[in-house]
Amino acid sequence: MPLINGKSLPEEDWCRKYYYDLRRTLVHCTRCSYCKYIDMWEVKDARFVKVCPSSARYLFDCFSCQGRQDVALALIDGKLDYDESPILMDIFYKCDTCGGCDVSCKRGKDAERLRVLLEMRAKLVERGQLL
Repeated sequence: MPLINGKSLPEEDWCRKYYYDLRRTLVHCTRCSYCKYIDMWEVKDARFVKVCPSSARYLFDCFSCQGRQDVALALIDGKLDYDESPILMDIFYKCDTCGGCDVSCKRGKDAERLRVLLEMRAKLVERGQLL
């Protein structure tokens, strides 16, 4: 039986493909906003409710994990071209990869949000798009 992070997976191909398929990981984002905000019953003051530093700084959805997932899905599906937008590099490189979105998302589901971001950065580097 194959192992991923110490967990054994079934032998079926669809299950193993899920853990390696970037597009399927992007499609399964439920837009719950856990990557942006901590649950209100967990914080004592509204000043501490934000999870993502870049989302708090730039105040636009594409700078949150949820927005980056949407942009990544549009790039993979061909709805958006890598060379089309000058702000595309800012969207992926303004993240400081603190992992807050990844930890918050794992509360509701076992999704690898930080891995998606790092894979998209690797794709940008392969294409020669650096800051």
